[in-house]
Amino acid sequence: MERQYLEEDYLYEDEDALEELKEIRSEIDYAKKHGDIERALFLYMDYVHEDVFRLYCKNAIEILPEFIELLDEHYSKYYEHRINVMIGYKWVITAIDDYLCYSLDDIINFYKMYHDLCLKYGYSLRTYYQHLWYFLYCRKNLEKEFGLTAKEAFERFSKESKDRLSNRNVIDDDDKLSYVLKVENNVNRAYEILQPYADGLINEKDVLAHMYFLLADYFLKNGNLSLMLKYAKLSFELYEKTDSDYSTYLPVRSQLFWFLSYRYREKAISIFKRILPYVPDCQSLFVRMIFYISAYQLFVQLEKKNYKEMYVDLPLRIAGENIHENGKYEIAELKELFYAKAKHYADMYDKRDGDTAQNDRLNKIYEF
Repeated sequence: MERQYLEEDYLYEDEDALEELKEIRSEIDYAKKHGDIERALFLYMDYVHEDVFRLYCKNAIEILPEFIELLDEHYSKYYEHRINVMIGYKWVITAIDDYLCYSLDDIINFYKMYHDLCLKYGYSLRTYYQHLWYFLYCRKNLEKEFGLTAKEAFERFSKESKDRLSNRNVIDDDDKLSYVLKVENNVNRAYEILQPYADGLINEKDVLAHMYFLLADYFLKNGNLSLMLKYAKLSFELYEKTDSDYSTYLPVRSQLFWFLSYRYREKAISIFKRILPYVPDCQSLFVRMIFYISAYQLFVQLEKKNYKEMYVDLPLRIAGENIHENGKYEIAELKELFYAKAKHYADMYDKRDGDTAQNDRLNKIYEF
């Protein structure tokens, strides 16, 4: 999966959410102490939801084993709560690999635990394979670890039955479109999946915006400037209509200003500047990295078109000692600064994952 299904509030520290977590934790302990097991089970679900959607999953991951332990102790009476446990794990699995506090072994074990819990509580493995195919697509060096390829994982996802744990059909469609582009290189099949959304037969504008983004990314990597720009514009315009808050959809918006910089440079600069203030406070280092890579690619394109300088209000935590009080920077200087920022994170993710995927992403300059 591509991190697009969580609400994006989780990217930022939320003091109210931290206080809420402390309060829920206290209520859990009180309920357990006084034998109110069902209330405690509901509170565990509240805790996981609060942490995943408003903070950064770490607390949720740590408390989920407690949630399972309490459920298993009282399973015969409260077995219906197993769906809440599974939903909690499903929420976490969409975001855990963003965070460098978890090793690759931690992430692998989390996937395997999710697999085993699906079987333990009687749920289909559909969502397990749905998340796994993309995980393996990004990390082909782990195929032996899981005993199957990304293609095989997707095929198993497609064959597994749907149940209460499964995603909505529109999310499945978005995932299928991603697969046929990335793995099968089948753009005609992608258009077939897209068509009912583009025609308005299925009214899911946020899903359609992401489908357009996936097509823009595909055409960038396959050397078609005209179609890349077409779908980047469609995606950007639709995100503007559905959610004009630039602290949301940050990784997608970042890549869109990179894509648009190949022709619509002033628009790309405007998007970059509107996203910039939110980056230092973003808790996901992966999302920060995507922004820095996109910014570097933007400045590469500006330099190619003989842009010499730019006025920009760089946050101190990004510019550091390179801060200019007058806000005027040379393009070459900005390109160097954002490359260094991007490489810092790319090196950390590649070290954790045992590959060069993020440095490859950073250093690949697409020419048309």
